[in-house]
Amino acid sequence: MSRLQRKLVTHYDNLKVASNAPDVVIRAAYRVLVQQNHPDKFPDRAVAEHRIKIINKAYEVLSDPHRRKEHDEWIAAQSAHSAHSARDEAKASVGESNKNRAGVKAPLHKTTGQLAWRSRLEGWGRRAERIALGIALVLLVWLLCIDTRFIPRL
Repeated sequence: MSRLQRKLVTHYDNLKVASNAPDVVIRAAYRVLVQQNHPDKFPDRAVAEHRIKIINKAYEVLSDPHRRKEHDEWIAAQSAHSAHSARDEAKASVGESNKNRAGVKAPLHKTTGQLAWRSRLEGWGRRAERIALGIALVLLVWLLCIDTRFIPRL
């Protein structure tokens, strides 16, 4: 899998309903989406027909209790698989993250276990934030305390 994993799109997403929605809500959402995306009302007919096919398929699956149960099981299996593969990918990237371009392992920080240069950079980031906040505070106090008589009028 790639680093940027795509969100699993389900029939619930296609009908824009929650996974625990009752049949009445699914039917109402189906009707609203069919009216909004009807090919006669939608300017781009090809896009509208494609959307209607997706909406019809989603309603067909979610309106049948047996097929809906199978779909829920499929979602659970896909979610478990993606979580497992994401964990494996994270472990693999951690193992390779302390190697530089030449393949030589970079030194790790003794207490945190992070790369030594990363912890230094993070320290500078925190210091820079504090300095910027201090400067902003000084400027704010100065602007609040200044007498408006000394500001030139345009």
